[in-house]
Amino acid sequence: MAPDVSVPANFGRHHIGAPSHGNLTFNMKEGAPIKANSIILSLNSPVIDNLTTSLHMTSVDVEDFSREAVDCFIEASYTGELEEVNVGNFRDVNKMSHVFEVSWLVAKCQEFFVSYLGKLDRESSYDDIMFAVEEAIFVMSALKEKNFLESITLKINSTFYFVSQRDIILNQLLSDLKTSTRFQLDACIAIAQSDVHILVQRLLTHIENKPMNRLDENSRYLLRQIDLNTCFRKRPDVHERLFTFLEDMKSACSDDYQLIFGLLERKRLGEIQSAVVPKSLGRYLNSDLNLDEVFERMSSDADVTNLYLLFEGLWLALVDLKCTFENDIIDKIKRLKTERGWSKLDHKYIDRFYASTAQPSRFYQLVKNCEELVHKPVDHSTLVTIHEYTGTQFLQEVIFKHNGFMFQLPNSKFAGKQFVFLMKPMENAKPESFAMSYYAADSIFNYSKPGKEDEYQLPNLHFALELSKSKLRYGIVPIMWCGNPTHNKAMNYWEWGYMRSCPTRPDDVIVGNKTYVPRSLYQDMSKDATCTYRLICIPIT
Repeated sequence: MAPDVSVPANFGRHHIGAPSHGNLTFNMKEGAPIKANSIILSLNSPVIDNLTTSLHMTSVDVEDFSREAVDCFIEASYTGELEEVNVGNFRDVNKMSHVFEVSWLVAKCQEFFVSYLGKLDRESSYDDIMFAVEEAIFVMSALKEKNFLESITLKINSTFYFVSQRDIILNQLLSDLKTSTRFQLDACIAIAQSDVHILVQRLLTHIENKPMNRLDENSRYLLRQIDLNTCFRKRPDVHERLFTFLEDMKSACSDDYQLIFGLLERKRLGEIQSAVVPKSLGRYLNSDLNLDEVFERMSSDADVTNLYLLFEGLWLALVDLKCTFENDIIDKIKRLKTERGWSKLDHKYIDRFYASTAQPSRFYQLVKNCEELVHKPVDHSTLVTIHEYTGTQFLQEVIFKHNGFMFQLPNSKFAGKQFVFLMKPMENAKPESFAMSYYAADSIFNYSKPGKEDEYQLPNLHFALELSKSKLRYGIVPIMWCGNPTHNKAMNYWEWGYMRSCPTRPDDVIVGNKTYVPRSLYQDMSKDATCTYRLICIPIT
């Protein structure tokens, strides 16, 4: 281990190259190796200290660096000063200071870069400015640091002259958008700041001039990162061109709607009306309550906004909390329905709902046979299946990926209109981050047009999940009551939708307080290719 000596320090420039001191060899890609003193280098670099004292190495491979940069690095280690750095060797010197963890030299490289930026003025050439930009991108990509990018962004946007150069820089970096790296794209977004219309124009040049039936990955990435609200405020004409193009693409490749979902999930299209699908309304369920007490709590809950939610909540209480009930519960439900002005339940929804063991089944039959609560079979049904998954893809598509799709409501007053259903994937294994929402599809393309707001009023929709396998129908189960994903302790088994807890208390599972894996209605269905999950919805008048 190197002695405790404070660096940087001047160990004497005259010792560089002295044969008696050169016990550490730097192997170069070309030319003769360079000799240096292992003690002096170890005092500066904990990496070299470990290589020489712990691993007993007498040589270090530096084939990735230029000879000029290695000479500069060694001289700085001997003298404690960074004197020989220049635009030609800066990148390698800076990289070496990071690789060998010479902290004071890292700081000196930062000082050199900031000093270089300070000298840039209107007399500076385009190449002078591009050197700083390219170094910032390199540092971000190779060293995972953004401090250089922050400095160059501040410089470029500080004066009118540099702002005028900025457009040229951005166009150069995006000259071939398809082959640009993500780091180049991130740099462009940072440099453009609020003038994102520059990036949108470059993107339009790329996608309009090339026949394609789908967007390439870089185009998708830019559109997901750019603040399109800002683009609309600054250049509505550019914004209109972009969304006109996207609208024309929707019939060519439906997969590109995933792009729109990416825009929506970050809520940058603030003017678009959306509706969040509730997914955990069981916060007051308690195994010590009877059904009347559960009913009283639900009837005073502002989040219970329709008869579907009330029915599902009571059903869950009967299934998992083993509540008992009296027949007058139906009369109570009818009175509450009248007081709230709720619509009746769709008869197809009731017919297809899952009726389990004794208590839930009896309650289900009482509701089903009540004409004041359920539409007659001869009445018009508005229930519609909006999407379906096979068992093998269901959990992966729903919980772990951005997922969205278009749907329509053909048997309702909203027939002819299209809607977008979006599922935001779970982040960092946190079930509460999973979210569902829906939008009017037309508003995505036309929300910026004055006078259009009334056309995009969203219907009140109730969502549920239907499970079926082969020719057997298992029925509809709630998701708006318990839609948080749940998992076992090892996080290698996940479920979504209605859960029967085992051994965790059901109310904890529904609320999401526990992470024990519940036992689903049919635990192995998500692994069964013959099983189908259908997401259904019903417009509520």
